Amino acid sequence: MVKLVAALVGTVALLAFAAATASAYRPGGCEVCLKAVETIQASCSAKELTDMNAIEAKTREFCASATGKDNRWCYFVGGTEDAATGLLREVSRPISLGLPKEKVCERLEKRDPQICDLKYDKPIDLNAIDVNTLRVRELKKVVNDLNLDCKGCAEKADFVKRINDYKKTLKPEL
Repeated sequence: MVKLVAALVGTVALLAFAAATASAYRPGGCEVCLKAVETIQASCSAKELTDMNAIEAKTREFCASATGKDNRWCYFVGGTEDAATGLLREVSRPISLGLPKEKVCERLEKRDPQICDLKYDKPIDLNAIDVNTLRVRELKKVVNDLNLDCKGCAEKADFVKRINDYKKTLKPEL
């Protein structure tokens, strides 16, 4: 009977440890969250860093101009107008307590794991890619990422021509 109780206690302890490490902060993860929290902290004065309402106001200010993955992070924490959730207190409280950005993101991940699944897209290296081999969806993304005007582009050849024209205007790197 004693061995059975000891085995049961050991199993429960092992499961508790596994659950604790599964939701812990992952090094290299939470890339967008870390950058957003760092930007918010940097925009606050020393006095504002202790005031949760001021931090929430700075978060909304950050989210008002956020685009791409930063905007998606804002949506998840409730910093955008169309957000369905409201985790701004989960952002402002740890910051006001002086916790590092890693701990802030770790706490946010416990509330919503998809917050730490966000990653920035890798920058486009036009010299390394062959635009002729890309699909139309990828070509559209390249055009949008480079903010190129491609009105009237309907076929793959149009997108390839526009990107190649842009590549010709770039100065050759030494």
